Order: sequence, then structure tokens, then C-alpha cells
Amino acid sequence: MGLKENRLREWLLDYAQKEGLSGIIEIIDKDKVIFKEYLGCANKEEKTPITDDTRFRLYSMTKFFVAIAIMKLYDQGKVDIYAHPGEYLECAKNLDDRLTLENIMLHRSGLYEISSAEDQSVKRDVDFEEDMIKLCEKPMYFAPGEKERYTNTNFIIMSMILEKFHNMPLKEYLENVLFKEFGMKTACCDEGDTEIENMAIGYEKVDGKIQRIPYVNLKLASGAAFGVGTIRDVEALYDIVRNRKILSEKAWELVLRKPEDGYFFGFGCVVDVWNGKLIYQQNGVHYGFRSMQRYLPNEDFAILALTNVGFEQDLRDIVCEKIHEIYFGESKGGPKFVMDKGFANK
Repeated sequence: MGLKENRLREWLLDYAQKEGLSGIIEIIDKDKVIFKEYLGCANKEEKTPITDDTRFRLYSMTKFFVAIAIMKLYDQGKVDIYAHPGEYLECAKNLDDRLTLENIMLHRSGLYEISSAEDQSVKRDVDFEEDMIKLCEKPMYFAPGEKERYTNTNFIIMSMILEKFHNMPLKEYLENVLFKEFGMKTACCDEGDTEIENMAIGYEKVDGKIQRIPYVNLKLASGAAFGVGTIRDVEALYDIVRNRKILSEKAWELVLRKPEDGYFFGFGCVVDVWNGKLIYQQNGVHYGFRSMQRYLPNEDFAILALTNVGFEQDLRDIVCEKIHEIYFGESKGGPKFVMDKGFANK
């Protein structure tokens, strides 16, 4: 192990002890894993160690899988991303006629957040078609295309379109088709109906103390957030992005483009500049867990992380900055990827 890796490991262990960071941090340089550190425990009460087999909630990283699945249909000529969602969903026909699948996936729809729940710990059936009909009556945040607002509603709509095309629940399609195509051998979807093997427990820091979080019903967010996976699954995701697999080059150009006005959220993928470097990033942040795959294409360098403590921005705003400082020199900071809490809203 080199000096940079030793320096990073020493810093991470100290930071984890002070701040309670728990999970896996991995660095890949030119397709070679050069650093991996396991921090904390998968289950603090039972002192269960974190391993490559530990599953974490991926949260909004799930949106990227949904976007890729839609773009596969685009490549096949089955879906027009510039069409109104009502072309594919009867229950969406009364939505604003300026809506397109494109501005929905770009979080520029202006649609109301329908995935909120009064009690996240309660498991309940979800009828998204019924919710979609109600959505038609809700006030919009802004006119489609006018600006951006990160909203889970957008990818719930895209999830419903996938279910219509594939004639199966999204969970079944992702687990039996797309995850296998990605090479994600341990990824699955959490709808609260089955116990997930090797699942990490999520924790929050409350008043300086680490506390276990209650169950969060991810079925409420569907393809916006219900993905679960291991670090091996994030490595498979990295490989897909790095080598632009599965989709045509035309589709990848749409997925990985950076809008001219510089807004951050693309088709389930952040495309921006960090410390002067282009990044492609898929991530998820919510109660108890964070997930991230940050790829620097020009440097052929990636930071992968899965954690099971907290909701704060320390992974992306502190840990990543320290990694940049160690491997590339002084860190100048970068954009703060503040994501809407979406289905956590009370």
C-alpha cells in the first residue's frame, strides 16, 4: 500500500471514530481497486462486521437504473422521451400538456411530490395509478421546463411506464432482468415484504449520539428509491458508466450530458464539475444510509461508497474533499448536492 492510501486510511479511521461514519469507502484508479476500507459495523448492537456481502440501501441511486431501463426502450424505438407521459399511461393523460418524459427525468416537471407518507414505519399497499389521478388535481410547483426541483414523483411515473411496457412489477423487472444485465449479482428491491439477507442496519446521529432508525417503507417511493445492494453491485454500476455499456452512444450522450444552465440532476445521474474535474455521479441519501459512485472520466478515477450512518452531507462534502486533497492536491470544494427529502417529507 502506498503513502496516499496509508494517509487516507489513517484519516478515515480517525474521522469514523470521532463522527461515527460506518460503511465502505473504495477508490478505483484506471479500473484497479487501489483502496478499500471497512468502517464501523453493519449491526452495532450485535457488532456485526461490514464485508463485501453487506447490503445497504441505495436510495436514489435506484433512479439511475430506472433511467437506463427507459433509455433501453428509447434505443429500441419503443419510447419517445420527448412525448407526454399520457402517451404511455392512461392515468397521466390529464397532466400538464407541456410535460415530457425528458423534463420528468431531468426533475424539471414541476410535479407535486406524491410519495410522502404520514408514517414511514407503516407498511401499506400503494396504488400509484390512484395517486396519479389525484396528482392531476394538485397544484404544480412551477411550469414544466421552467426550473428544477428534485422530486420522487418523477421517477415513480417512469417506473409505472416500465411496468406497462414489461407487463410485470418493477421489482421483478429490476431483479430478474436489469440487475443481471448490469452484473449486479446481489442487488434487490426492498418493498418491506421479505427479510433481506446480510442487510445493514441504518443509524442516525441525534444530538451527537448514534441511534438506530425505524423501518422506512420504500415501497412508497418505488423506482425512485427502493434499491438495495452491496459494494460489488456499485462496482458493477461503475463498470457500466465507465465503459458505457448496455445503451447506444446516442443514449449515453443524453444520459451524461451537462445542461447548459449548469443544473445538477440529469437522467438519474449528476453531471457536473468538481474541483475543476468533470464527474458522473449516482447517489442516494436518506435516513440511515448513503450511496455514491463518483467517476472522474478524464482522470479515470472513481470513489465508491456505501454507509449506514446518517443523513448529513459528510460523505460527499468532507470525505470526498479529503480524498481529492490526498490524490490530486488542494481541494477547492465543489457543488453541494442537496437532494430533496422526497418521501420523508412530513
